[in-house]
Amino acid sequence: MSDKNLAAFNAFRRDLARIQKTFSSYTQTDFTQEVGTSTDSENDPH
Repeated sequence: MSDKNLAAFNAFRRDLARIQKTFSSYTQTDFTQEVGTSTDSENDPH
C-alpha cells in the first residue's frame, strides 16, 4: 500500500467507526419499530 492509500484507508476506517457508533446508539426497539413501520406501509393495500 502506498502512503496515500493508507491515509485514505485510515480515514475510511475512522468514518466507519463513527457511523457504527451512531447506529449502535439507537435502541433495538426504535430500530425494529422503524423497520416495522416502513414494511407495514409498503404492504398496505390502500
